Order: sequence, then structure tokens, then C-alpha cells
Amino acid sequence: MLEVRTGETKEIVRKAEKRHREAYCGKRGIHRSVRPDKYGRVNGYGRWMTKSRLDGIRSFGQGSLVGTTLHTVLEEVTAKHAEQIEAIRVEQAAWEKSILEKVESRHRAKAEQREAPLLKEAEERYLKLAKKQEEKLMADADAREEKYQDFIDNLMSKLGLPRKSNIPIPVLYIF
Repeated sequence: MLEVRTGETKEIVRKAEKRHREAYCGKRGIHRSVRPDKYGRVNGYGRWMTKSRLDGIRSFGQGSLVGTTLHTVLEEVTAKHAEQIEAIRVEQAAWEKSILEKVESRHRAKAEQREAPLLKEAEERYLKLAKKQEEKLMADADAREEKYQDFIDNLMSKLGLPRKSNIPIPVLYIF
């Protein structure tokens, strides 16, 4: 409160306080009766807020030259920051891709090392199975040929014809 000198009315004091608040707090005012203390700090607004800082904030909000300059500086810094972030993202993506390729190549190499003996074993099994199947097929073909040869020899003997075991027999191989 301002000191009331002799002869002044309460109305004059109230108007003086209002002008005082507007000078330190702006037209809108801060949500309390905010006045600087003896060190120039504005109590009740923020920690270590001085009148000059408060005036700077108000002038920034009102679009002064300082405010527009700060605004352009902030825009430039924000644009540079965005460019730096994008560059970092691109670099990080390239780094992650190279790491992923290295890991995949190691995985493929290890898989090939693990699978090589398995492939060799599978190939050996296949060759053994193919050989057994071929032997079985040849045995069946020989058995058929022998059966037909016996059949022909039996017919020749029933008919009274001389036996000729060297007669070629057409053998049908069914695969």
C-alpha cells in the first residue's frame, strides 16, 4: 500500500495503487496484487521474476521489435533443430540397416554351417533310398522276366516244340 499523505482521500490512493499495478503488471494484470519487493523481484508471480523480465515478457507478447526478432530467431533455431533431427534419423536408419545386414549375414553363415552336415546326410539318405528302390525295381523286373521265360518254356513243352531259352522276351518296365 502506498502511504497516505495528509489531505489525500481514499479515492486518490486507490487510483494511485491501480496505476502502480498497471505499471508493474500490465493492463491485464497478474492474478494477484503483484508488486516488486525492495530488490526488484516481483513476488507472487514466479521465482526471481524482476520487473525488467516481466516487461520483457509483456513486450514479447505485444509484438514489439524484440518480440519479432526473438520470434524469427526461434523459428530459425527450430528449423535448424528439425534439420538436425532429420539428419540424425537418416544416419541412424543407415546405421541400423548396416547392423541388420551384418546380423543377417552372420545368421545365414551360421545357418549354412549348421545345415551343411544335415544336407549332406539328407543327400546320402536319398542316394541310399534311390539305390534300394532301383535294386528292388531290377529284382522285380528280373522276377517278371524269369516268370515269362518259365511260362514260354512251359508252353513250348506242352506244344511239343523244342525249347529255345534264348528267345527274347519283351519286358515292360513300368516306372
